[in-house]
Formats: sequence, structure tokens, C-alpha cells
Amino acid sequence: MTTDIVGRSEVLATIDDFCEHSRTSGKSLIIVADPGLGKTTLLRYAARRWAAEGGRVLEVTAVEFEADISFAGLVQIVSPIVDSVPGAEVRRAAILEALFDPKTATTLDRMAVTEALRNLLRAAAHDSPILVLVDDVQWLDRSSAAVLTLLARRLTGTRVGLLGSTRPAAEGFFERARLDKYVLTPLGEARRRRRLTAARPARIAASRSPTKVVLASAAGNPLALVELPLVLADPGHDSPRADLSVVPLNRRLQVAFSSRIAGLPDATRQSLLLAALEATGSIRVLEVAAGERLLETLAPAERSRLGTSHGNPHQMITPPSSPPGGATIR
Repeated sequence: MTTDIVGRSEVLATIDDFCEHSRTSGKSLIIVADPGLGKTTLLRYAARRWAAEGGRVLEVTAVEFEADISFAGLVQIVSPIVDSVPGAEVRRAAILEALFDPKTATTLDRMAVTEALRNLLRAAAHDSPILVLVDDVQWLDRSSAAVLTLLARRLTGTRVGLLGSTRPAAEGFFERARLDKYVLTPLGEARRRRRLTAARPARIAASRSPTKVVLASAAGNPLALVELPLVLADPGHDSPRADLSVVPLNRRLQVAFSSRIAGLPDATRQSLLLAALEATGSIRVLEVAAGERLLETLAPAERSRLGTSHGNPHQMITPPSSPPGGATIR
């Protein structure tokens, strides 16, 4: 599959192998990396590849403020397929449907939920293999993390793949489960330059923003290689040649994004905030909160590359390597 991802041939090959294996006999893989190294970009690559080959993708992006809501992550995964449980599977259907009922009398034992989920996914994958994507595993609620960890160790013999991403040293069920991992590292010198060249718009390449400063400041972080040139080339920036390398990388990225967000209209910033907080990404929910002109209001964010539409008037997603709080709107 062709891709514009620069400098990541090894991990792309690993994901390709993972997809091939998962489609026939089930497999799990966790990508481990610091923020900005491209975890979400790689998950989006896997999703496109899976869908292009006729598979179905179920996904959840864990968010920190839902970490104390039991089964919050699992509900997002189950929602699109829970109604496809065969009528004969009454007990399993009851277990899964209980996830949506806060007053349920059904005991939500983790192993029972895991087995019900495994059988549901296995049945749903009979005609079309299923890929479960879990972005930011470290922020999953404990109940969902426990169930998905148990599931990840029981995928053999299914046509189901589970691909997740997390940060280094994140504590939790996934960290202790000894699942297959790929540790993503910063780009090397040659690949940094290739990524910077590929990322720079013409106006940035012709600006005063010096390559050495950008390369030193980005520290091999692909997201920083895209965003920092925009900051350094900004006419309002105090010193385009300032040595940003003395500032922690996460702070550099915050500066890069905050400077662009600050320039957006008030209504656009408000809509972005609502989108970041609305974890399900439901366009209906967001339109109730922000009004029917939501997508029109978000247009300036798209022009600033803080969001990307894909031709569907009811879908807009942030760039794959997005800042903390990035939102997916469906």
C-alpha cells in the first residue's frame, strides 16, 4: 500500500505483517512511543490498509477524563456491532447489552465480558475480518483495559486483529500482559531531513527558518518537524533563529499549536474545544452543543491544518499526529 509516511519503513513493514497474520489467524500488537512520534498516524495507516482489503475497523481513542468510567472504551468498540449478535446467543447478548445500561442487574464479570466480546467479534469477522484499534491505551478505563488485554491474548484462531498505541512506561494491564510491542524511536539524521523537506510548504522553505534550528529543536520528532517551521517562519515570532532546543520538546509543540489556535475566531476555538471533549465524535451531539453551522465554524481550523475534512459533510478529523486533545468528529 502506498503511503506518504516518511522514514518509517521498518514499522510499516511490521504493521503490514501484523495485518496479514491477523486477517487469517488473529494477532495483537502495541506501538509504544512518546507523543508526536507518529503513533496515531501509524494506526490510521493500518486502518486504511485493512479497509482497502475489505476488512472492518472498530476503533476507540481513549481520553483521560473518561478513565474512571467503567467500560467507557469498550462501549465505543461494541456499539457498531452489538446488534449483530445472533438471536440464539441470548446470554452473550445480555452481557454485552448490559454495558449500555447503568441500571443492569447483569453481572459484568471481566472474563465473561471478554468471552462474549471474543465470540461477537469472531462471528462478525466471519464474512469480513475485523481490526480493533485502540489509540492512547494508557488512558483507557480499567474495566475496558482489562477486557481488551484478556481479548488480545485470546485472538488465536480468529480473524480479528487488535492494534493499540501507548506511551513508554505507562502503567496498566497492557503493560503487564507481555503483548507483542514495537517501540517507535525518533527519526535518525537522514530521515529527519527527508521528513522536513517533505513537510515544508514552499512559503516555509523560502522563509528565514533555518534548517539546522528546526532539526535541532525537533529532536527527530515527526510532528515537531512539521509544526516548528511554521512557528519559526511566523512574522510575529520574536526571533526566527531562536534556539528552541533548550525548551522541552512537549513545550515546543504546545507553543507551535497554541500560536495557531490563538489566531482562530472565537467560535472556531469553542467548537474545537467541544470536539475535543466529545469523545464519541458524534456530529449530532456536537451540533446540538455548537449549532448546525458546526462544520462551517470549523473551516478556519481546517485551513490552519488543525483539522482535515474528507469530503463527507458529516466527518472531519484532526491530522493523525495531532496535539493533545485532538478530536475525531463523525
